[in-house]
Amino acid sequence: DFFEGAPESTNNMYGPAVNLTFKEKFYAGMSYYTGDGFEYTIESASSTDNIELKITKSDFDIWAGYSFHPRGSVFIGYKTSNVDTDYQVGDIYDLDIKGPVIGVSGNYPIMDSGFILFGTLGYTFLDVTFKTPETDTYTSGKITGAGSGPAIEFGATYIFRQLPKLSLTAGYKYQNYETTKDEISTNGGLYTLTGFTFGVNYRF
Repeated sequence: DFFEGAPESTNNMYGPAVNLTFKEKFYAGMSYYTGDGFEYTIESASSTDNIELKITKSDFDIWAGYSFHPRGSVFIGYKTSNVDTDYQVGDIYDLDIKGPVIGVSGNYPIMDSGFILFGTLGYTFLDVTFKTPETDTYTSGKITGAGSGPAIEFGATYIFRQLPKLSLTAGYKYQNYETTKDEISTNGGLYTLTGFTFGVNYRF
């Protein structure tokens, strides 16, 4: 969700994630996801003047952390997220957010079942650029501001007993970033991402 509502259709995002571990205590990684086909309508006083948008979204994250316990760690990272919209004559209403993230993560194995529960709680501090058409009388093409908010993910991983290097992951992700500049979003909410995540993992 962004602007002042939710898109008419949800869609899938795809991409790789890589995590490296050093001396069992330190780790670093990155992930990149992208997807299109999201649809959004900006409503006007006259229904015939509604703006129908096609949205492409991409996320890029990097992080580094320290495991203070086999079941818990702290991390710092950097997030970038981009929302590109397309409407008739070209791109309008593009949103770029980027900034540092801090957080904690934990995991808990369910006996010898092969399942491991996991959870991550982060908090972001973001720079925001909201791009509009240069002909827009109200914004003159660009608004900048700041945002912050939580990034939460939890789920479970299943490790195959016969192939311990191979695992499957399923979870749920929630991110909600609030703006500190009213012009970017009149209702106070900047950007919300929610959805289920699925992954296939291989450990070298």
